[in-house]
Amino acid sequence: MDLLIKFDEGEKIAVKKIVFSGNRVVTDKQLTRRMKTKKNGLFRSGKFEQETFDNDLKAIVEYYNENGFIDSRILSYDIEVTEDKYLLIHIYIDEGEQFYFGRITFNGNSRFTDEILLEDFQFERNEVFNL
Repeated sequence: MDLLIKFDEGEKIAVKKIVFSGNRVVTDKQLTRRMKTKKNGLFRSGKFEQETFDNDLKAIVEYYNENGFIDSRILSYDIEVTEDKYLLIHIYIDEGEQFYFGRITFNGNSRFTDEILLEDFQFERNEVFNL
C-alpha cells in the first residue's frame, strides 16, 4: 500500500514594509534595528515567521525600557497582505513617559554618611532610568 500526501505550501509572501505608529522619541530606524524580521531587499528574503516577530515585539519593549520608558508597550499590530502578495506590518506603540534618576536621599543612616552610600550607586542625577 502506497500513501501519497500532497502539500500546497502556497505562494511565498515577503515583508514589504514595517510601519510604526505612536513612536515620538525613538525613530523607526532605531526600532527596526532591534528586529530580526526585516523587509525584503537585495540581500534579504523578507521571510515572515510569527515566533520571530513575537520576539521582535518583546525586543522593542526591552529597548524602550533600557532607555527610560518603563511604561512603554505594544498596543497592537496589523499584518496585511497587499494585492501584490507582500506583507505590510503596522505596529502601534505607546512609548509612555521617559524617566530619569532624580535626587537620592537617605533616611535613618546613622552608621554611614550620604557620600559613602552614594559611592556604590552606578548612576548620576538626570541620567536615563534603565529598567
